[in-house]
Amino acid sequence: MRKIFDEQNINPHVPGIIILTHGPLAISLVESVEMLCLKVENLAAFSLDENDAPEYYHDEFIKALNAFPKSSIVLLDLFGGTPCNQLVVHMKKNEATCLALTGVNMPILVEAISLRGMYKGNGLLKELKKIGNEGIVNINELLLD
Repeated sequence: MRKIFDEQNINPHVPGIIILTHGPLAISLVESVEMLCLKVENLAAFSLDENDAPEYYHDEFIKALNAFPKSSIVLLDLFGGTPCNQLVVHMKKNEATCLALTGVNMPILVEAISLRGMYKGNGLLKELKKIGNEGIVNINELLLD
């Protein structure tokens, strides 16, 4: 498992963003967004590799979930995959609520960084879902119209 998480540098006043994905996507998203936004505080990424034990992956990202403020969000690659299932296991086992959204992409992550202080709870998730949908553009349709 590859991860980006600095337990020593957490701002308790800024909601965290935790990215959970298969393969290198989570790490690559953080590296890419930091090209645009420089260093982003309270941002963690956990990339599940093929031979990783789901329980170990779970234990590692839960450290970030517990360290960040309660208003933090989790962005996942897809619904029903191991990262998502491990989050659901945590939520059911601990009767915990968590702000989580699947389908993470660059537009969603960039906006999550800028909007996390403006929107709260499901309002933030609704806004991010809308932005994610709007971030999908059929270039061919633009060229043909």
